[in-house]
Amino acid sequence: MLLPAGSTLRDRIRIAAALALFGVVLFQTAWLTEDAFVTFRTVDNFVHGYGLTWNVSMRVQAYSNPLWMLLVIPFYWLSGEIYYTAIALSMTVSLLAVWILCARFARSGRSALLAAFVLVCSKAFTDYSTSGLENPLTHLIVGGLLCRIPGSGPGSQGGFLFGTIGGFGHRQPLGRHRALRAAASLCPLVAPGA
Repeated sequence: MLLPAGSTLRDRIRIAAALALFGVVLFQTAWLTEDAFVTFRTVDNFVHGYGLTWNVSMRVQAYSNPLWMLLVIPFYWLSGEIYYTAIALSMTVSLLAVWILCARFARSGRSALLAAFVLVCSKAFTDYSTSGLENPLTHLIVGGLLCRIPGSGPGSQGGFLFGTIGGFGHRQPLGRHRALRAAASLCPLVAPGA
């Protein structure tokens, strides 16, 4: 479903405006962190036939995000340039994740605009949406998984229950491997049951 059932033209315009707002902010703040270049060197070695290695003569796994690395490989192979390719891929995947949030979970166009505004105000979310790390893909996967929950969506109890359960799992500082629980705990804000 591209947009919630019964969405009006005004809601569709607001969702488009939310995506445009997020896209403009992503474009203005796009960057790549030095840690991403560890993965990019592995991608470059793979594309040039040396395998998924850091140094050609050593079989050492230097990347920490295999799914993101596998997604970057075909685009780098096509372009031959990593900097703009990684930024464009990160922006595309991030926009898809925000589109899922706005089109699938927002109750109306206004709440989609509010959700996009909250994300734009989050320096961490906008910065790491184009950092070259796996964050955009994590956001997209979490959004896709949330879409698969029976009864999830605007005004449903499914997202609220999933978020409440996920919220009880936070006892330590957030790390990469806890991203799913963090996203699950935010779900009540996006699709409240009441």
